[in-house]
Amino acid sequence: MTPGPVSGGMRRAERGRLGHLAEAHARLSDLLIAIHYPASRKLKVDTSRFHRAAFVEMKDVIHGASVGPARPRATHKSMAPPGADSLRLYVSLPLRHDDLADLVHEIFGDPLLKHGLIPYEVIHTERARLLSNVDRKRPASCGLSCSHKDGPPGTIGFVAQAKGTDTRRFIVSNNHILANTNRGSVGNEVYQPSKHDQASAEDVIATLFRWAVITPSGPNIVDCASALLRDPSVVRANFVQHIEGKANYFKVGTRPDAPGPRVGKCGRSTEVKAGRVQSRNATITVDMGGWDAVFLNQIEIADEQFPFSDGGDSGALVWNFDEDRRPVGLLFARQGDSTYANPIKPVLDALQVKITH
Repeated sequence: MTPGPVSGGMRRAERGRLGHLAEAHARLSDLLIAIHYPASRKLKVDTSRFHRAAFVEMKDVIHGASVGPARPRATHKSMAPPGADSLRLYVSLPLRHDDLADLVHEIFGDPLLKHGLIPYEVIHTERARLLSNVDRKRPASCGLSCSHKDGPPGTIGFVAQAKGTDTRRFIVSNNHILANTNRGSVGNEVYQPSKHDQASAEDVIATLFRWAVITPSGPNIVDCASALLRDPSVVRANFVQHIEGKANYFKVGTRPDAPGPRVGKCGRSTEVKAGRVQSRNATITVDMGGWDAVFLNQIEIADEQFPFSDGGDSGALVWNFDEDRRPVGLLFARQGDSTYANPIKPVLDALQVKITH
């Protein structure tokens, strides 16, 4: 084959394929919002024309959508070649490609997936679930156990400082960890280790300060909260990796970055693990413990040799897996073999903090 520029026809075909992928992802994201937030004014679809039975059926079937490289371990193989972008649909039932295409067609009224314009894969998995954590150490390190006084166990994500001249220091983790999923109040005690890990009254290290409310009345972007440290020296900004039984401490960057192709995290349950970024705009439905919340524009991370996360890693900081280790997201949920993280900039903006050493 003679090297040279790609022909105009090939470029137009590629642009057309990518355009159809973006359209399909946007429509399915709107559909998830419509299902869970029928009164939202942000809807871009007209739900009045949906076939009601199919609409209700879809709510029980599809719970996530993202665009990224085709995955070799999908339940149903994508029509895209390895490495090429594909639309990934996460479903709660073991549907065939054609079955899901028929369901989407029935709801939207057009053959979005039926004409073979876009590659897509159907991944059968449970809904995204929240994660938890265990352990105790003094001084504590990022990645270790913490919790709200009445909440589930989770992970210290990173140490932060308020923007501006405020020198107070905070720990950052998820809302569902530090604020007990919206139920906390300013000043509530935060423990390290968590209350579930037999913490005592002497293990209170911080008090709940600020959180981004997770709402069932509209789409969410972040699951994050901050707690004011009682004594800044009780938590070091370093992360810990155990190598042959010895603690090796390391730092991550303080400047936010876009996620690269490979990312890492330090969580107490699975410690330091690397994963591959599959999508930067995933839409997922998360069971918040009796009610659902839809999150938009999330970072989707696929497992490598080992699971990237497990119960105990919720709230961990995600960073690019390179020498700079710049922060890219805040881990908060997992479904199947995918982990999800909030983009780091909206987290910092919501809490009005910056990452510090």
